[in-house]
Amino acid sequence: PNKVQDALQWLQDGPLHLSPDELRVALEKCAKTYMTDPKSSYLAALSTAPEQFREPDVFRALLLREPHALRLTYNCLDTDPDTRPILALGEPLPCDGHCRRCWRTHTPQLMGEVIHEVDV
Repeated sequence: PNKVQDALQWLQDGPLHLSPDELRVALEKCAKTYMTDPKSSYLAALSTAPEQFREPDVFRALLLREPHALRLTYNCLDTDPDTRPILALGEPLPCDGHCRRCWRTHTPQLMGEVIHEVDV
């Protein structure tokens, strides 16, 4: 119970300053993300976000529009491709395999664009 109360308190009083209505929408869409250590998710998401979303006010506006962005805590564009596993054909993997929480795969959609000619 204290973890839930702490999460709710942080979401309202921390840098996101979510109003009751904003908090309700976020919880309806991504309850687990917002109730499981949102402070750590916020810090990780903000620090790995593409440059256009790194300002706290811009990031907050993004979260109000796309609450799932709080779970984007990885960015394979910031990693070294030479450290990726090699496929059978001798090519390295094109990413690090953390697609569900990676900014690279979600950024085009967040900007209303497509990636590899596929709406993601």
